[in-house]
Amino acid sequence: MSYIVVRFYAPTGDLQAEELSQRAGKEIVPHLLKTGCQRYTTIKFLNGHVGSVSFYPDKAAADRAAEIAIEWAKGTGGVQGLARTLRGEQVFSHHNQESHSLANTFGVIRIYGSAAPAEDVKAALELEATPIIRNADGSLRYTCFRSDDGDNFVVLTAHTTRESATQLTAQAREAVKNGSRLQKVFPHPPEVIEGDIIQSYAS
Repeated sequence: MSYIVVRFYAPTGDLQAEELSQRAGKEIVPHLLKTGCQRYTTIKFLNGHVGSVSFYPDKAAADRAAEIAIEWAKGTGGVQGLARTLRGEQVFSHHNQESHSLANTFGVIRIYGSAAPAEDVKAALELEATPIIRNADGSLRYTCFRSDDGDNFVVLTAHTTRESATQLTAQAREAVKNGSRLQKVFPHPPEVIEGDIIQSYAS
């Protein structure tokens, strides 16, 4: 299973998110791939932040890449600094269209407060979420990881359109209801962060 890092940066307004993404692809991604980064995705969040989602083979590789990413962000002049970081071990993943490019798609991050065991979350997602994801129009990727602090599970989804993301959200709310296994591991509504996926780079 992969180790995943999500970073949120507060932009200064001097650079557009698309330009920051292009610079990242040229200036930082080649170095991150050398540290073991498997996938690096840039996102323009609807709350005004810009950010990235990166996948590594393990925590050690992510730690090696962290200093590179932070120093690059400081040197761009386009961000005020790192606003927030989410990181942890992957628990579950399902890809509907493995070969589909994530460029110019739509992403949703859901942060569930939960102290459930990772194996219980994995079992609930496999049993109750997989059929929904598999049949959801426009659903590309669904990944869940447990945060290192052990207090949250973070779900990352990618969709062909924002409408597709909205449909899956409605289906997810229906699934997380009294008596379901998902309701037991995710007892409270999540914090939801949405954004436009600009580009994705893979090793």
